[in-house]
Amino acid sequence: MTDDAERRRTAWKSIADDLGPDAREGRVAFGTIGDPNVYSTFGHLRDALPEGIAVETMPGVSVVTAVAHAMDLDIAAGTDLAIREARDGRSPTGPPIQVLLKVTDVPATHAGLREAGYSVTYGRRLFFPDEPSTVTSDPDALADRDYYTVAVARREES
Repeated sequence: MTDDAERRRTAWKSIADDLGPDAREGRVAFGTIGDPNVYSTFGHLRDALPEGIAVETMPGVSVVTAVAHAMDLDIAAGTDLAIREARDGRSPTGPPIQVLLKVTDVPATHAGLREAGYSVTYGRRLFFPDEPSTVTSDPDALADRDYYTVAVARREES
């Protein structure tokens, strides 16, 4: 996990090169939390694989559908929805409904979103086996940093 794009590309290329021979023989599997085609680390590996390696993915439950279920969020046809990262206190704004991933500084993100007119509900470790899920609108309840914290930010349109 790094914000250095070149370092990420180099790491994924190295991993892909190491896996290449076994992948050609069909002896490689990559496990991921959620859906491998929706905001997943797997996309970086797939993009780095050498030519000629067949990739088959199996759908999983994406963070968007997990959040919709846990927070009773109706994502109806025509809903203007954005999926964004909110790492390190970022508070992205834009459409009336946002699903924010990697909310690692809930109090700072919350302050920025409230200032922009959003109401916010947070979910932490939603549907992890053997771990309790948390859903709350209280930013202080999730003040400790956790990569697996997501948020739904809603703003009433004027």
